[in-house]
This record gives sequence, structure tokens and C-alpha cells, in this order.
Amino acid sequence: MPVARACLARVTSSSGTAMSGAVYAALAALCWGAATVMSKSALGPFAPLMLLVVQLTVSVLCLWIVIRWRRLPQATPAELRRVAWLGLLEPGFAYMIGLFGLAEVGAAQATLIQSSEGIMIVLVSAVLFGQRPSVRFLILSVLALAGLIVALDLSVSMSSLRQGLGAEMLIAFATLVAALYVVLSGAIAGTADAIVIVAW
Repeated sequence: MPVARACLARVTSSSGTAMSGAVYAALAALCWGAATVMSKSALGPFAPLMLLVVQLTVSVLCLWIVIRWRRLPQATPAELRRVAWLGLLEPGFAYMIGLFGLAEVGAAQATLIQSSEGIMIVLVSAVLFGQRPSVRFLILSVLALAGLIVALDLSVSMSSLRQGLGAEMLIAFATLVAALYVVLSGAIAGTADAIVIVAW
């Protein structure tokens, strides 16, 4: 999943074309969707925290192989101090909380909830940096959230609510933490390569 985040980091920090940004965003979404399905199946033999350790170890090793193969310049100590703490948000809390939620709900439900991250990013940007979304965006966001509620069938009995909604709330909270990561990383990312920053 850090590889997906490296793709998204390129979208927020790259000065490339809108088309290349859209390609990176689509690749990130593809990685997230595949990772969610594979994580759900892996939660049988692995406990959530152990799975997180295994996933991150493999992902970081792959990122450093790419860094060495491409001979990317290393981030300066000042850049690392600015971005390394973001790892507490994601992969730290976001992935850990998300895996605990994923252990209790299906991959399809989790993916639907995670699809609200784009809306959350805009709302977090508005709260932290005063970037006001357009009225059109707000209207479409309300429609998207209404569709999400219908798709998740949240209009269930109280007994079902007590059993299942807790895990869905964990995934929603993990998605909110991930959105906070995106906003903050976009605001403080330096000139270092996005892959190097994500690897650190």
C-alpha cells in the first residue's frame, strides 16, 4: 500500500500534466483496491498487526530497490524531518485501524468506505487551510455520500448496527486519517522525489 501512496504523492507534488496526474491517481486506486482484497484474504492466517508488519516490510523493501535501481537522489535531513513524522498517520494509524476494521467487514464494504477519501481530503483542506470547495462539489459530495449509505445498507436494525457498524466506523476513521496524511504531505512535501519520501 505504500506503493499506492507513492503514486498519489506524485499527483500532489508533481508538476507534470493533468493527464499524468490522472494516470498516477488511477494506479493508486488500482493498488488500493487490490491491496484491500488481498489483505482481507490474508487476515485469516495473520492477525491485523502482524499483517501490517509483513505488508510494510515488503513494501518498503520494494521501494528501496526502486530507489537504488533508479539512483534517485536522497532526501536531505531537513526534508526528512519535515515528512518522516507523517508515517505515524499513514501507514501507522491509518493502516493499523483499517486492518482491524477489515477483519470484521467484507472487502467490498471496506472499498466503498475508502472511496470517500477524496471527499474527506477536500473537507480536511477546507478546515485546515480554508480552501473552500465549490457549491457544485458539495452537492455532488452529498449525492455520493447518500449513494454510499444506500450501497452499504446502513439502514439496518439496531442489533445489526451494534454488531457491524463499529468495524465500518473504524475503516471510515482510518480513511479520514489517510485524508489528513494526503493534505499535510501535499502541504509540506519538499523537492525530494515522492518515492524517496514515501520510503522514508
